[in-house]
This record gives sequence, C-alpha cells and structure tokens, in this order.
Amino acid sequence: MANSSIDGRWPLVSRVDEVQSFREHLASADLGNCTIRGSAGVGKTRLAEECLAEAAAQGYACSRVIATAATRTIPLGAITHLLSAAIVSDPGGLFHPAVQHLRAQQKKAHASLWLVDDLHLLDATSAVLIGQLVDAREIYLLATIRSGEPLSEAVGSLDRGDRTHRIDIEPWTAEEVETVLQTVLGGPVERGTALLLHQASQGNALFLRELVSGSLHSGVLVGDGGVWRCTGPVSGTRRLTEMLQSRIESVSPQGRTTLEALAVCGSVGAAEPPPAVLDELERAGLARVETDGRRATLTLTHPLYGELLQKQVSSVFRKQLLTDRVARLERTGRRRRGDPLLAAQWSLDATGTADPDFLTRALAMARGAEDYESVVRIAQALCRLQPGSEPRLVLGDALFKLGRFDDAEQALADAASVAQGDEEILHATILRTHTLAWGALRLDEALTSNKAARLRLTSTEAEEELRVDEASVRAFLGDYGRTLRILNDLEHMHNARARVMGAIPVVYALSEAGRNQEALRLANEAYQEHLAAKSIIAVADPRMQLVSQLHALAQAGRLAEARTLGEETYALASADHSLFCQVWIAVGLGKVEHFAGRLPRAFEWFTTAAALASDARFKGAQWLSVSGLAQVTAALGNRAKVAALWKQVCDLGPAGYTRPDVATLPAWEMALNGRLSEACAGFMEQAERARALGSLAQESELLMDVARLGGARRVRRRLEELARVCDSPVPTARAACAAALDQQEPAPLLAVAERWDAMGFALFAAESYHAAAAAQRRIGHTRAAVSAGRKASALYAQCGGAHVFGIGLADMPALLTMREREMAGFIGRGMSNQEIADSLSISVRTVGNHLYRIYQKVGAKNRRELARIVNDGLLPQEDQP
Repeated sequence: MANSSIDGRWPLVSRVDEVQSFREHLASADLGNCTIRGSAGVGKTRLAEECLAEAAAQGYACSRVIATAATRTIPLGAITHLLSAAIVSDPGGLFHPAVQHLRAQQKKAHASLWLVDDLHLLDATSAVLIGQLVDAREIYLLATIRSGEPLSEAVGSLDRGDRTHRIDIEPWTAEEVETVLQTVLGGPVERGTALLLHQASQGNALFLRELVSGSLHSGVLVGDGGVWRCTGPVSGTRRLTEMLQSRIESVSPQGRTTLEALAVCGSVGAAEPPPAVLDELERAGLARVETDGRRATLTLTHPLYGELLQKQVSSVFRKQLLTDRVARLERTGRRRRGDPLLAAQWSLDATGTADPDFLTRALAMARGAEDYESVVRIAQALCRLQPGSEPRLVLGDALFKLGRFDDAEQALADAASVAQGDEEILHATILRTHTLAWGALRLDEALTSNKAARLRLTSTEAEEELRVDEASVRAFLGDYGRTLRILNDLEHMHNARARVMGAIPVVYALSEAGRNQEALRLANEAYQEHLAAKSIIAVADPRMQLVSQLHALAQAGRLAEARTLGEETYALASADHSLFCQVWIAVGLGKVEHFAGRLPRAFEWFTTAAALASDARFKGAQWLSVSGLAQVTAALGNRAKVAALWKQVCDLGPAGYTRPDVATLPAWEMALNGRLSEACAGFMEQAERARALGSLAQESELLMDVARLGGARRVRRRLEELARVCDSPVPTARAACAAALDQQEPAPLLAVAERWDAMGFALFAAESYHAAAAAQRRIGHTRAAVSAGRKASALYAQCGGAHVFGIGLADMPALLTMREREMAGFIGRGMSNQEIADSLSISVRTVGNHLYRIYQKVGAKNRRELARIVNDGLLPQEDQP
C-alpha cells in the first residue's frame, strides 16, 4: 500500500469551502483584495496556490510575489521581477511607469492578479505601490498573512476596507485529518492512528505532512492488512526538527527558560513569566494562555515543541524544576482537583518515588479519569513501597485494559501470592480469568480457575461475582441461553459490582434472545451505575457497557444510533489508550457496518480491530475480528481470501469451542463457489445451533441468508415465528423479505426494499430492489423496472461491490451494450439519427433499431426523455464481458 507521492505535493483536501469562497469573490462585481489568514503551517500558501490556479483558469494574468525577511529591508525587493529595470532603479514616481509597464506586458485585455505570499513581510514601498495599483484596479491582490504578526501601516491598509475579502483558515479537525490521510495514503486509515496524528500535529498541515513522512520512513506508519496504522510513537523528519528548533531559538534567554518549564511541567501560571516574555512567546506562536474559571495558565501551542525541548533539558534543571513545582503545590495546599495527580507525577519524575499516601490519592484520581498510563506508573511506585495485594491488583487491572496481557498476568500472579481474605482472592481470580479468557483465549483454564475459586469462596457476594465471571466467558462463546440461566437473578443481586459487571453479558444475551427493549433498558441503567462505581477494583472500563449497548442497538435495527455511539466511544478510548475498549468497539462497529451492508467501512473496522488485537497479542478479540473480516470478504466475493481467513480463524480459535456465526464461514465459501444447496444446508445447520444456544437473533440472521440464496420458501415460516417472538423490527423485516422473495411479486418486493432502506440496511435494500426490478420486467413494466434498478444501483454503490448471490435474487436489470451507450450519448448531445449514422458508418434504420431497444431498457418514451436521462447521469452501467 505504499504511496510514492507522500513526499511530493499533497492534494488540496478539506478546503472546499474556502476555495468556493474565493471563487464567489472572484465572480463578484466589486472585486477587491482577498487575504488568507492563518497560523504558521496551517496551509495558507497551498490554498492560495489553488486560488491562483482558479483565477488563471478564468483568464486572469497571474503573477506571484514571495515576501521574506530579507526582501523586507529592500524597497521593491519582493516585486522587482514584476517591474522594469528603469522603475526599480528610479523609485520616485512609481505609479504611472508601473501602470504603463503592466499594460505593455498584458497581451490580453484582462485584469492582472498578484499573489503575495507572507504579506506581513512585504516592504513598505512595495505595499504602497500595490495599494495604488489595486485602488486603480490595474491589479487584484490575493495575499497570505500569518495570524498574530504585526503589520506596518502600508501593509495593514491592504488588509482593510470594504472591498477586502478575508478568508480565515483554521487547523484541520480530527475528521478532516482522517480525510486528508486517506487521500494522501491512498487507503483507509485506522481511526486511532488518525486521532494520534491529529493530536501530534494539532491539525497543522505542515506538521502533519512531516509527521506522516517521518513515520513512513521510520516504519512506524504501515499499511499492511488493508488499513494504514501506526505501530508506535509517530516521528517527524529532520526538516521538521530544524523548523521547530529555529522557532525556539528565535526567543530570548528568558523566553527559552519559560519554554523549558512548559515542556517539563506541561503548564505554568500565566502570571509567572514577566509580561514581556509572555508577549514574546505568544507573538512567536510558541505558547498560549488558557483560562479555566479564574485560573489562567500558559501552555505550549504544540506538543512537538515540548518533545524537542525535553530532549535538550538537563537532568539537573529538570529535577530542580519539578521539585520546585511540587513545593509550590504543597504551599498552596493542592487546592485544584488535579493538583494531587500532578504533584505525584512530578515527584516520580524528579525522584522516582513519593509519599505513599500522596501516591494513593493520585492513583484514585488517575483511575477515576481512566488515565491508565498514569495508573500503571503510580501503581508500580506503590508496589515498591507497599507489600500488599491492593496496588498489584490495580496494576494488573490497568495493564489488562492497556492490552499488556503478559505484564498483567505477572502483576496478578504477584497479587494472588500475597492476597489475604476472600475479597483479595476474589479480585485476583476475576482479573486472572479475564486475562486468560480474552487475552490468551485459554478458555478452559479460565473456566477452571473460576470453578476452583468458587470452591474456596463461599460468601453470597463472592459467589455472585464468580457467576458473572463464568457468564462472561459463556457469552463470549455464543452460549446466550446459558448466560441468562446463570444470571437469571442479576437485578436482585446484593453485590453492586456483580450487578454492574453482569449487565455486560446479559445485555448481549437479551438482545440475542430477541428481548431488545429489556437489553437497552438494562444497558442504560448499568452504564449509569457503572460510572458511579468505576473506581472499584475489578470493575471493567465503564465504556464496556457501551460495547454491549452498541450490540443491542444494532440488533434493534437502530444502526445510525449504534454508529454514532460507537464512533464517539472509540475516539475517547483511543485518546486515553484504552486498548481493551478500543478493540471491542472496533469489532462492534464492524458488525454494525456489516449489518448495514457498508462493506468497505466494515472491512476497515474489522481490519483495525484485528491489527490492534494482533499487536497486543489479544487473541480473543483477534479471533472474532478475523472472523468478521472473513464474513465481509465473503460478501465482497473474494473466494481466495475467504479460504485463507478461515484457516486463520481455525488456527486462532479456542480448542473445542466454536460459535454459529464463526462456523458459517465454510458455507459462505461454498456459496462463492456456486454450491448454493450445500451452502444453504450449512446455514440451516448453524441456525439450529444458534437456536439451541438461545440466540434467536442469530438464527433469524442465518435463515435470512438461506432466503437470499434461494431458499426463501424453506425458511419463511420459521422467520415469521421469530418475528412474532422478537421485539425488534429486524426479524420482522427478514420475515417480510423472505415472503416477498418467495412470492416474487413486485409490490411486496418494493415494500420490503423501502423498509430495508428506511432502516439503513443498504445491501438488503439493494437486493430487494433488484428482485423487484426483475419482477416488474417479467410482467412487462419496463419503466417501473428501470426505476427500481436505479434505486438498487445507487444503494449497491454504497456497499462497495458486494457479491450478489444467485437464485434467491432476480437477475440484474437489463444493461446497455457499449454501442447502445455510445448512441445514447449522441442523443444526449442533441444529434439526429442521420448524424449518428454518419458518425458510426451505419444506416439510419440501424440507428432506429438501436434506439428502440434503448428506450425499452431505460424506460424512455422518446429521444427528449432519453436525452434527459443521459444528461442527468442516470444510465445503467454497460454490460461486462
């Protein structure tokens, strides 16, 4: 997936509104100056170049001026190349000679447009002359200005006035950075990587470019598996380092000292530096003041400055500075909520240790904020100071959530060795079970550990937690009926921790049992209760409640809500490096998009999940991720890759266990090879297994696949039964779809297509519209068939080239041949039959015969209607060889 254009000129992306704004200004009757403002590196010059090209395309005589600090000291230094030698040598009375020279240079009676890059660096003489030429409408001015730079009076006048059009450009948002990366890299980008690069670049176009280039050349940014992702910290280029260093060295020694303090401590009070230093750093774009209530703090404008400065700060200065900051917080009584955590981190940085009580308070704050990296650091320090199991349990929990399973297992083993009493033993057992089950996919060992602990711990509350522990493993294996039987008293449990953690597998099981309203109610209640209890040891990340809620929303047919919830949660999990939550959300979003038929997006999410899980050796999530990837690949029709992925699924899977949704992969492989009867038998077998395991939703899904492959009559009755017992509209739609496919009548097929479309199931809607189009053609309703076919094509385009399976679906609508498309194009251009005949060297009669067939295929009554269809871009695609 390497892209050789990374180091070349990047395409202009995510500046459509700004270009349109300039285009409208260019077309205005009272055209004046246009200035583009923004911070350094935000992309002003790139946007200005695009605007200059737009003006040139409209016939303007375009010229470019680059103002620099060097030319600023020379009168007319920046614009010498645009004036004659005589004017430059005698700068007195510039205006009239300049006008004469410009008019002599212009070969066409069209206006001139000058682009002045970095207008704030333009010398005063040039600024005065340009102002005169603009006022006389001899030229039009397009200029870039760096925000915050002081402007001379002459230059400032060019940025003022009623006729000046200003375009302010801001750094890219996280979504815009993702769009840019996908365009530049030529493929999908893992969401966490896009967020990481946005955070590192702060949306600055120049910084982003150098970070992408540096990370590619260092091998950190890789494109294996179909999705671009970072496998480590991003790195910049030498050019970026030199650029940042140059800006840092431009400030005074006092300014440099303040910058170093910001790099080490993150922030200082805005009142600490002298006003002159504060002003200097703000003007240089190196630091900014942020206000939080009554407190104003000074921070670096970009984290890259901090990374560079920290490498240059001496250890003595660093230690002394941190010690002083801790002492300052001690004197003020650590009044702000975050002060204890800051003080603990600074103490650890300075001395490697801190007061245990101090660290304990900071640890509770870090856990409450779900800052797992800080939790690990503080818990490790506490483990060196305290002999008990408590800090080791917290450490193991945080390591687990960060996906560091080997380290988590070691910490939990240490915790178990010093655990005393039921509570400590219970926590160690649960965390170890999770590590064995989800991290290592050693399910037998996980269940054995659970069973052994239940023999040792006899209290009611402990027994409740261990039942939840077992139910979580059973739900992971797809045994939803057993999950509900184990936790049938969940809402009456005395143990709040068990009740909260038990909600996660129960929500999955309820939604799979077709009890979606119960599932969603429980998910909402459990999430709120979980937030209140999130500091309790052995309680999972509260966002894991949202993973199960995501699943329940999808099963309830509320795909848009599920997508929004998942994407927002994924962004938060990526920001705080919660790998465990990040991977499961990616799996959940892959399932949502697969449900919706948005196969390219589903492929991206499953690939992302598989890559993250593989990097962290998170086998449980990797198994389901690769399985989902295989199912999407089957839907895309890639037979060879499905076989390879099925082998990978088998290699990864737990010995002696499988799930009906995973076990359908051989059936998909059969379907791709045209063995539809065998495929249907495979789906029926797994549907029976799903039913036995208490998953009516999955049974309904698998029976729907049988209907799509031509077995609608075979499964119609059972789907209708499932629709009656499930409270989701999805099984109801599946039953209606099977009935319509069985009847093959246009009206029911159109009705079910519209239902799927309204619910957001694009692939099923497309297939149903295709079937309706075929049914319309069979009864001679050509125009209605074409209309349904167009809707199908539009929806099908959203599905990324999904493979359309055989006998359950009607053939695609009749398509135009290459010659017919050629003739239709001639009609669109207004050519007569004779003109077409002459152009193609055929008879007029042959042209008429072709046109008759075209009218029938596209549903046009006459050539005028055909011309409209052609010019509106509504022609079906051409036949494929």
